[in-house]
Amino acid sequence: MKALVLGGTGRIGSAVAWDLARYGGADVVGIAGRRERSLQKTLDWIGSDRVVPHLIDISDPRESRRLMQEYDIGIIALPERRSSYRAVETAIGAGLDAVDILEEYHRRPDPYEKEGLAAPTGMTLDDYGESLHKKAIDSGVALLDGMGFAPGLSNVTLGEGIRKVGAKRAVARGGAGFPAERQRPATHCSI
Repeated sequence: MKALVLGGTGRIGSAVAWDLARYGGADVVGIAGRRERSLQKTLDWIGSDRVVPHLIDISDPRESRRLMQEYDIGIIALPERRSSYRAVETAIGAGLDAVDILEEYHRRPDPYEKEGLAAPTGMTLDDYGESLHKKAIDSGVALLDGMGFAPGLSNVTLGEGIRKVGAKRAVARGGAGFPAERQRPATHCSI
């Protein structure tokens, strides 16, 4: 299996690449980044001959799509919404199954934390999110999004905990490394 980590030189992306190279069962782990120096630093840190660097700017959809078509799965670890959505849209077009670890649920974009995200002309953000969802289904692309910490891992672990103990509902609180109600809204999970 060949796995591509977009944002593979950032803190989260490089950790994902390290895990994939050592324990993830990937034969090849591509790390995509915009700076040669960062790519080399990440390669040296991971220290595995399974890792292949790719100097690329995700804002170039043609080159990004070409790269994505060389891989079996993608992990999107980009730092903000505009580039994350761009990568999701390109992955769908490339037919690449992907996991996006941004906390955003792409089908319902957060209108208050846009970070430069703009819907295509004539669409609302919800229309845009729905169009990505439909394109993924129509293309047969599996997209797991909103898989950051909270929501994301918090939802998965809460769901598993609910199933194991037979609870009907659970609440997780997370934020800035310190779970506190004032830090971040609670993630609610019900089965």
